[in-house]
Amino acid sequence: MKNVLLLVVLALFSLSTYAARESVLVKPFTHSTSVSQTYCNSVRNKVMEGINNKGRVKVLDSATDDGAEADYTLDGQVVSITYTTGRNDKGTTYSAKINYQLKVTRISDNEIIANKTFEATSSTLFSTFYTKLDAVNSAVDFIDAQIPDFVDEVFKSYGTVIEVAEVKKDAAKKVYISLGSEDGILKGQKLDVRVEKTIGGRTINKVIGEIKVESVEGADISLCKVTKEGKEIQKAMLETPDAVTVVTKVNTNIFGL
Repeated sequence: MKNVLLLVVLALFSLSTYAARESVLVKPFTHSTSVSQTYCNSVRNKVMEGINNKGRVKVLDSATDDGAEADYTLDGQVVSITYTTGRNDKGTTYSAKINYQLKVTRISDNEIIANKTFEATSSTLFSTFYTKLDAVNSAVDFIDAQIPDFVDEVFKSYGTVIEVAEVKKDAAKKVYISLGSEDGILKGQKLDVRVEKTIGGRTINKVIGEIKVESVEGADISLCKVTKEGKEIQKAMLETPDAVTVVTKVNTNIFGL
């Protein structure tokens, strides 16, 4: 009986944690007259897939969800698709370039928090494309490399330093933070370490260091390596541990390679 109750409690905790995650309603993308609806849908699907794979926010599709519980809306436009041709001994080759825009609006105050233009190109380093379709599909696949940084930039995750896990010569070397798999945290993710201070009656968050996730230990906990200012982090954890926070930052090397 106790085991059953424990499972129920854990299940409810899991559901409440997931429910606390913010959500974004992805609207139908628009496109210029030179872009087909099929290509426009392909770009939209890839953007949704990229955001969903990141795991930072819950993705809602306006085609199947009314967005009543959404925190943000995402509008997109495929501005243009252009081609460059070449030739080799097998015939005409193609490369493609897709220009698209993403706009994110916070629903609570109708504020636009992101409005960014992207350029996705087909990869011709290891492949040669003999049709426009193959070139466009390759460019669409390149969107996978652009969305993680976009999510890090727009949908930030905030947490705290739970404790210092390793210290050497008065400098923090490793720390545990209160962010994990439920926050879309991956190995290699970089975060700023901040200290909350009050200056002239105003509260600010001063960046005092940087950490990188070494391993995701659970839904809301990760072990991180200190990459910058270990002494400052250790000092802050000794003096004002409750005021030491972390926030995700744009990271082009997400896999820690």
